[in-house]
Amino acid sequence: MKVCNLEVYPILKSLRFHAIITMAISVIYLLVIFSMKTKENESVPLMMLIFLAGATGGLLNSYLRIKNIPLSEENQLTPHLNFMAILQLYITPFVSGFLAIIFYGICISGVISGEIFPKFQGLDLPYTNVADIFINVKPEARIDGIKAIMIGFITGFSERLVPNVIDKIVKDLETKGI
Repeated sequence: MKVCNLEVYPILKSLRFHAIITMAISVIYLLVIFSMKTKENESVPLMMLIFLAGATGGLLNSYLRIKNIPLSEENQLTPHLNFMAILQLYITPFVSGFLAIIFYGICISGVISGEIFPKFQGLDLPYTNVADIFINVKPEARIDGIKAIMIGFITGFSERLVPNVIDKIVKDLETKGI
């Protein structure tokens, strides 16, 4: 039984269509999150915003690459390749958001630092559990919160940033004989 005849609905084969849909979902979700309040009338957790910023950055990168594919080439994709490209669009926000969280953790650890990275308060508190790290370690100032969200977006947009940073950390450890 055929659920959907793609010849009748050719837009469903369009990478551009799916890129726009995923971006729209991401932007709507961001707007909803920004308007939400938690129980104690606090804003949404920074970690969620970093994840969503990374997801949006990844989707924007995908959209910019897809829009540069000539329609004649897009129409020549085999059904399997077309399906895989569309699937990639729906997986991208999760991978990009996860990479943004990893990079935020790298920033918290102090392994990388500098003017463009956020500074943190609460690093000197005793360790109790993993969740406590992300609850009690917070950006030092408002500008650091903004930097954290922007770093999340950049991390999602630049799919090689986190792997490159991790590779550099490993090389540094290897040269130190660790």
